Amino acid sequence: MFSGDELRVYLISLKCIGLLYVTHDVSQPYRIYASDLDHTLTVVGLTLLQLFIWVAFAQLLRMPETFTLPQYTAVGNTYFVINFGVICIVISLIYLGFYASRQRLLAVLAFVLYHNHRDLRNCHAKRFLKLYYMYVGLTVICAITYTGAFRFANLRIVPSILLSFIHTYSFLLIGLIIILYSCLTQILAALLHLYNRELLAAITAVATPGVTRTATTTINRLYKRNQMLIVCHEQLNSVFGPFLALITALCLMSAPIAPFFLITIVFKMDVKQIGLLNIFKALYTCLLWNIPWAAGLIMVFRQDIVRQEANKTAKILAKIPRTGSGLDKMVEKFLLKNLRQQPILTAYGFFALDKSTLFKLFTAIFTYMVILVQFKEMENSTKSLQKS
Repeated sequence: MFSGDELRVYLISLKCIGLLYVTHDVSQPYRIYASDLDHTLTVVGLTLLQLFIWVAFAQLLRMPETFTLPQYTAVGNTYFVINFGVICIVISLIYLGFYASRQRLLAVLAFVLYHNHRDLRNCHAKRFLKLYYMYVGLTVICAITYTGAFRFANLRIVPSILLSFIHTYSFLLIGLIIILYSCLTQILAALLHLYNRELLAAITAVATPGVTRTATTTINRLYKRNQMLIVCHEQLNSVFGPFLALITALCLMSAPIAPFFLITIVFKMDVKQIGLLNIFKALYTCLLWNIPWAAGLIMVFRQDIVRQEANKTAKILAKIPRTGSGLDKMVEKFLLKNLRQQPILTAYGFFALDKSTLFKLFTAIFTYMVILVQFKEMENSTKSLQKS
């Protein structure tokens, strides 16, 4: 097994959706690069998908009424059509962004996989496979939910198929990026944990002659730690940060769709007229609509393990006994520098990828849903005034 095996299924998936074509070097297994053929296939896939997306977007602009849901009010349909247009734009931008940053992404993948192979002995293979199975299951839920929802809304066949495909494909694409990012951050956190453990073992050495050896080991492990944090701060954030910012903005806008539909439509259905089975089908669809997206967001924003492992280093160094050597000054400078630890993983500097941001995001989604309900009530009041 070479170092790319534990993530090979992800790289194959990137190829299948035309996002990134790569080649493994057999002589140097950790080396991943894009050949001329890979570049050609990437350009062809990018062109075909951009053509399809912009044709769908042009159809939306030309005949927006074909994408409206009969059960929705004017406010709901306007919001739904805008959301569909935003999804098309985000998918297009993600493909263009991946094409522009493919070399940096390949460098990050090769670096992380190499250290995972050398230092961690590919210990995450089973965990990554479980994450991939979860991703496939969530994609299936999306396909079933969206197809059933648009058929339940009594849309015509062509708009229903197009809407179902675009919404499912958006999660297929975005979910893969989220899962891949989660795998890379787990590897980096495991590497930091390994270096912290080795650093603690060196510090707690009992032998007296080990002072020099302890200083050398400490400097070596701090250098490796700093190297990993540079990968997080600069490379990982620069490659995945813009995509995560776009994905978060899309989730923030799309998430209120199902709750808004649940509040404004489902709860006002006449059970005798619609049927109890259809009521349960609508409730089931609304409940499942946001589960895949919520799972993806939780997976991204729970990656606080990198910051936790980085903060553990300061606690370990605080236990070093003072020897009066140059190591004391180095440790003091390190501790002073880490008094105010900045967020390590961010969405290109816009916000930190931690649990506090996840709470703020869910709060904002609830706020937007309340605003939509207020607009809907204003629309109903206006109609009532016009009738009277």
